[in-house]
Amino acid sequence: MATDPLGRQALSVTFTRDTGSPSYTHEFLDPRTGAMLSRAGYAPGSSGGDILIYTARTPETGWTAQRPLLPKSCETR
Repeated sequence: MATDPLGRQALSVTFTRDTGSPSYTHEFLDPRTGAMLSRAGYAPGSSGGDILIYTARTPETGWTAQRPLLPKSCETR
Protein backbone atom coordinates (compact mmCIF):
# COMPACT_ATOMS: atom_id res chain seq x y z
CA MET A 1 0.00 0.00 0.00
CA ALA A 2 1.05 3.56 -0.67
CA THR A 3 -0.31 7.01 0.12
CA ASP A 4 -1.06 9.52 -2.62
CA PRO A 5 -0.12 13.22 -2.20
CA LEU A 6 -3.60 13.90 -0.74
CA GLY A 7 -3.08 11.23 1.94
CA ARG A 8 -5.42 8.59 0.49
CA GLN A 9 -4.49 4.90 0.77
CA ALA A 10 -3.76 3.52 -2.69
CA LEU A 11 -1.89 0.99 -4.77
CA SER A 12 1.03 2.62 -6.56
CA VAL A 13 2.26 1.79 -10.06
CA THR A 14 5.46 3.43 -11.31
CA PHE A 15 6.23 4.14 -14.96
CA THR A 16 9.80 5.11 -15.84
CA ARG A 17 10.96 6.88 -18.99
CA ASP A 18 14.67 7.09 -19.72
CA THR A 19 15.42 10.03 -21.99
CA GLY A 20 19.03 10.51 -20.94
CA SER A 21 17.96 11.41 -17.41
CA PRO A 22 15.18 9.13 -16.16
CA SER A 23 11.82 10.65 -15.24
CA TYR A 24 8.95 8.74 -13.76
CA THR A 25 5.24 8.85 -13.02
CA HIS A 26 3.37 7.28 -10.11
CA GLU A 27 -0.23 6.31 -10.67
CA PHE A 28 -2.21 5.79 -7.49
CA LEU A 29 -5.13 3.35 -7.75
CA ASP A 30 -8.07 2.76 -5.44
CA PRO A 31 -7.37 -0.67 -3.90
CA ARG A 32 -11.09 -1.62 -3.86
CA THR A 33 -12.11 -0.60 -7.39
CA GLY A 34 -8.88 -0.17 -9.38
CA ALA A 35 -9.96 3.34 -10.39
CA MET A 36 -7.21 5.93 -10.72
CA LEU A 37 -7.12 8.30 -7.74
CA SER A 38 -4.19 10.44 -8.84
CA ARG A 39 -1.09 10.70 -11.00
CA ALA A 40 2.15 12.42 -9.98
CA GLY A 41 4.91 13.12 -12.49
CA TYR A 42 8.39 13.75 -11.19
CA ALA A 43 11.17 15.81 -12.74
CA PRO A 44 14.08 14.01 -14.45
CA GLY A 45 16.70 13.08 -11.87
CA SER A 46 14.30 13.73 -8.97
CA SER A 47 14.50 11.47 -5.95
CA GLY A 48 10.72 11.54 -5.46
CA GLY A 49 10.27 14.87 -3.73
CA ASP A 50 9.96 17.21 -6.71
CA ILE A 51 6.51 16.79 -8.27
CA LEU A 52 6.46 18.32 -11.74
CA ILE A 53 2.78 17.66 -12.52
CA TYR A 54 -0.08 16.34 -10.41
CA THR A 55 -3.63 15.27 -11.26
CA ALA A 56 -6.16 14.14 -8.65
CA ARG A 57 -9.45 12.41 -9.27
CA THR A 58 -12.22 11.50 -6.90
CA PRO A 59 -14.79 8.76 -7.30
CA GLU A 60 -17.44 11.05 -5.83
CA THR A 61 -19.21 13.66 -7.92
CA GLY A 62 -21.44 16.53 -6.93
CA TRP A 63 -21.37 20.03 -5.52
CA THR A 64 -19.53 20.93 -2.34
CA ALA A 65 -18.69 24.04 -0.36
CA GLN A 66 -15.48 22.52 1.01
CA ARG A 67 -12.13 23.70 -0.26
CA PRO A 68 -9.79 20.93 -1.47
CA LEU A 69 -6.69 20.04 0.51
CA LEU A 70 -3.54 20.71 -1.48
CA PRO A 71 -0.58 18.29 -1.43
CA LYS A 72 2.20 19.40 0.95
CA SER A 73 4.56 20.14 -1.94
CA CYS A 74 2.16 22.57 -3.72
CA GLU A 75 2.83 26.28 -3.68
CA THR A 76 0.00 28.79 -3.80
CA ARG A 77 0.48 32.09 -5.54
